[in-house]
Amino acid sequence: MNYRSVFIISVLAIFVFIAGTYGFSWWNNNKHKISTDNAYVKSSITTISSRISGYIEFIPALTNAKVNKDEILVIFDTETFEAELKASKAAVEVANAKISTINTDFSNIKEITDAKIYTIDTDFNNIKEITDAKIYTIDTDFNNIINITDAKITTIETNFRNITARMELVNTNVDGVTSEAAALSSELELSNQNLSRIERLYKKNSVSRSKYDQAVSSVETSRHNLNAANTRIKSEKKRLDVIFTEKQKIDAQKKELITNLETKKLKIDAQKKELIANLETKKLKINAKKQELIANLETEKQKIESQKKELLASLERAKANLELAKINLDSTKVISPIDGIIANRIAEPGIYVEDGWPLMAVVPIHDIWIIANFKETQVEKIKVGQRVNITFDAFKHNPIIGKVHSIAPASSASFSLLPPQNASGNFVKVVQRIPIKITFKIPDEMIGRIVPGLSAYVSIETDSSKKEIKSSTKLSSR
Repeated sequence: MNYRSVFIISVLAIFVFIAGTYGFSWWNNNKHKISTDNAYVKSSITTISSRISGYIEFIPALTNAKVNKDEILVIFDTETFEAELKASKAAVEVANAKISTINTDFSNIKEITDAKIYTIDTDFNNIKEITDAKIYTIDTDFNNIINITDAKITTIETNFRNITARMELVNTNVDGVTSEAAALSSELELSNQNLSRIERLYKKNSVSRSKYDQAVSSVETSRHNLNAANTRIKSEKKRLDVIFTEKQKIDAQKKELITNLETKKLKIDAQKKELIANLETKKLKINAKKQELIANLETEKQKIESQKKELLASLERAKANLELAKINLDSTKVISPIDGIIANRIAEPGIYVEDGWPLMAVVPIHDIWIIANFKETQVEKIKVGQRVNITFDAFKHNPIIGKVHSIAPASSASFSLLPPQNASGNFVKVVQRIPIKITFKIPDEMIGRIVPGLSAYVSIETDSSKKEIKSSTKLSSR
């Protein structure tokens, strides 16, 4: 074998050794990596729309300019909205004024009703006091009449007792005079008998003339005494008749006084009943009037309450319109909800836009991630938290380290407009793609350069011996 053959064989052996070593090293380093170039940068692109309809006055935000959160993007003409705000404030004031007026009206009606009820009660109390005074006067007068009548009856009874005593005395005198007249009658009879005897003796001249005259005088005296006694009896009887008549008169007066008293009592009772009945009648009328006033007040109250509810509803509607007017006025300044870059600006000063129309978009510069669509045959060893090497097509010399954030719960085709239906026997099996979300921290020099839509090449390290990236690293909010 010559020298040249040995050299060629040596070179080939060295080349094979180097190639084998390199191949083994490459295989050893990449046997646990799963890669795909079906990966794209995603983010939550915020489309800015208007909440109001109106003319755009000024747009501070320029295309591709960076904006911060709460920075003004669009300013609308505020003249119409300021007028609506003033009109809404006026409507609220009008509603409040109406409610205040209706409350005042009800208070006035209640005060008038209370005054009327107070007047009615006062009038009734005055009538009751007058009636009580009249009843008291009637009772007082009746008591006075009773006292006077009792005094008169007492006087009459005293006179009656005196007359009874006088009658007893006269009866006693009549009895005495009657006894005396009976004695005088016996004495006269005895004198007449004595005169007859003496007269016979005188005719016979058996007694003297003086004896005879004495017997005649004795008869005359006895007769005179008897006549005087009878006259006294008649006089006493007449006196007794007079006293009896007086007694009857007094008794009649007593009965008349008692009858008059009973009549006056009946009359007074009738007057009292009439006064009480009139008072009750007036009380019923007053109560009916009070009930009518109260019923009218309650009806007016219900009417006012109904009106008040309508006015309160109008007030709430006016307040809601006022709040809406404030919101609309505040909405004349459209502010950025996030930090980002202005893109796809459609709005221009002076144009009229309707509410909901898109004005521009704000593309976030921090909150971005990658969606890598791996084949279903590649996802067996993919787990959340695994390290990911990312290379962007636009920045191939600036690789970035990320991590697996999450694995989609379904394939990409499942969310298509017409998902595949392989129900027939004839179909072509297509390997499905499973979206994997990968988050990463953007280097400071790449902020604003890695934008949604960029293509990327990702490689996931599935070696379990390597530690997973801690989830505490802030990469993405989505």
